[in-house]
This record gives sequence, structure tokens and C-alpha cells, in this order.
Amino acid sequence: MTEQQNPQPQPQPQPQPQPGYYQAPPAKRLTRTPDDQMIAGVCGGLARYLNVDPTLVRVLAVVALFIGFPAVAVGYVVAWAIVPKASPAPYPTPYPTPVPPQGPPQGPVTGSTNG
Repeated sequence: MTEQQNPQPQPQPQPQPQPGYYQAPPAKRLTRTPDDQMIAGVCGGLARYLNVDPTLVRVLAVVALFIGFPAVAVGYVVAWAIVPKASPAPYPTPYPTPVPPQGPPQGPVTGSTNG
């Protein structure tokens, strides 16, 4: 009698990512902002880290200061001492710069015609 052999299924090779296929976003770092500061730049740096308006963070800090004065005041001074100061930007940038969309413009292009 002949013995039939059942071939084992061969594992499929996994596709390897191409170089430059994925670039991890830069790591966020909490820093004090020298170009957007009122006292020490702690609220401005926290706002930039959270990507919110610095005025909102400052108002919340003042409200928290009135509610829990000792803890908030000590926390601000500690943050002032341990959070590193960022290097100043070449021009004031209170908010992160948006990335322009890639590709051709969408929709009709309007403009004046000289005719």
C-alpha cells in the first residue's frame, strides 16, 4: 500500500513595513513657555501640552487657587521649580501650528480674472 502524505500548510511570510512607512509622532513634553507666560509659564506650558487655550488654564488655576489656596499655591511653586523651561520660539506661538492638508485643493477655486 502507498502511504499518502498530508503536506503541512506552510506559514505565510508576514509583510515587513517599508522604511519610512510609519513615523511615530514626536513625544509631548511638559515645559514652561517663555513666550506665553504671566508669572512663570506653568499655565501656558500646561495649556500647550493639553492643546487648549492658555486663558482657560489660567482661569481654572485662579478658581482653584481661591478654592484650595495652600495646595494649589504649593503645586504651582513646585511645578515652577521642576518643569523645565522651553527654548523660546523664533516668533510667538501660543497655539500649536496646524498642519496644512496634503494633496490638491478641494472644491472650486475662486479668483479674479483679468479680462
